[in-house]
Amino acid sequence: MTTMGFGECLKQLLSILGISMSQLSKAINVDNSLVNRWVHGKRIPPYNTSYIERISEYLSKNITNSFQIQQLNKLYMDISGYCSLENSMKEKIEKILSEAQGYSIECKKKEQNTKFNDKNSLTSKNSDELQYNHSAHIGLSNEDKILIGKINVLSATIHLLKAAAKKNCKNNNTIYISLINDIDMISLQHANLVYLREIINKAIQSGWNVTLLIKINSNTSRIIKLINIAKPLIKTGKFNPYYMKRYDIFTTGKEILCVPEIGVLYCFSSEPFSGIDSAFYLKTKG
Repeated sequence: MTTMGFGECLKQLLSILGISMSQLSKAINVDNSLVNRWVHGKRIPPYNTSYIERISEYLSKNITNSFQIQQLNKLYMDISGYCSLENSMKEKIEKILSEAQGYSIECKKKEQNTKFNDKNSLTSKNSDELQYNHSAHIGLSNEDKILIGKINVLSATIHLLKAAAKKNCKNNNTIYISLINDIDMISLQHANLVYLREIINKAIQSGWNVTLLIKINSNTSRIIKLINIAKPLIKTGKFNPYYMKRYDIFTTGKEILCVPEIGVLYCFSSEPFSGIDSAFYLKTKG
């Protein structure tokens, strides 16, 4: 799941590869003004067109060094939420652009629906009702959502932690993370854990404390993996792991990530024993 629009995504790809808008427009045989409108978010390539495939084909052929590959893989991870060694660079670029395209199109639809609903609301409510803004009272934003799918939950986890890493924490606040279930809130693939550790470390460097609650059971390989991943964080003195030996129906199938003043991710299983595959994503307004 991505929250990056198509224009910003294309702009980053061009920047990574050192390609200008005019070069791209010539390569895919479109007017330069169209590429300009894409990059600046004024137009979105519609579905069922060959634009993304043609762009991906051209960009993938212009990768010249390992640094560009590293940057593209990082962008792919940010967009898709997982690492992949199987897909070609063309497939990764196409995935990046397709996800951003879908996000931009959905945002456009929501914007149009909001305008329509607001217009109808103004004609049906009296002035007293219009003065009451419920979201202002509970401090939620219009980005709150319900997430379905493990990849989407992982992507939201990364997004929330990265938001913390970018914010300079002056109040010595604490990020709370739980990893209680055998099938955790995040996939226990080593690459994903290392990536999350890097983000958590950046958050610590920005002034945050981090408290991690984990479950101790007979799964020693899981415990060893988590300990090895956590060692560099523990050395900072601001990462505090806690463990629990007992758990019940109130903890099984649930996880939480809480970042004060930024947002909360409340994760849960959609079906018994299915693992964490859904979440409420609530962002602080402002």
